[in-house]
Amino acid sequence: MRRLCIIALLLLASAATARAQGPSLAIGITVPVGGFADVAGNGFSVSLRDEGELGWVTQRWAQMAYRLDVDFTHFAKRASTPSMEYQSVAFNLVHRPSLTLYEFAGPGIYNSTASRSDRYARRGTNFGVQGGVGYVWESKYQPFVEFGATNLFTSGSNTPWFVIRTGGHF
Repeated sequence: MRRLCIIALLLLASAATARAQGPSLAIGITVPVGGFADVAGNGFSVSLRDEGELGWVTQRWAQMAYRLDVDFTHFAKRASTPSMEYQSVAFNLVHRPSLTLYEFAGPGIYNSTASRSDRYARRGTNFGVQGGVGYVWESKYQPFVEFGATNLFTSGSNTPWFVIRTGGHF
């Protein structure tokens, strides 16, 4: 029985061909859309992420991984509206149909701050989802570029935005 368990574990480990990317840092440009574009200007995003394999669901045709994102996003103020900032933690499933192309999607918790000056700040926490596609180059630091969309479920209307990120793994 013990030998059978060891053989099964070795077979599972050898079947896991998707490579874990490990930690990465990304910077991006954010563009609000829909009604959110009326109250917020373009902004930037900085993300620290860590990715690992989901070996128990990895097969040759469906290489799956998980990714934990910790992100800071800032939107410029527009006219009389406050600037908006979001600090988030998101958990994504990552699908890799090839060694260079990937898709990701998952839920997150977003802490928001709207501020006009040091005296006025409105804070809140919302649930949201994100997803997108990306391309990673096979090299030492595995640079990547990705296009993503985020939607927060807020008390009024939804808060959607697009982001284009670039970064590398370390």
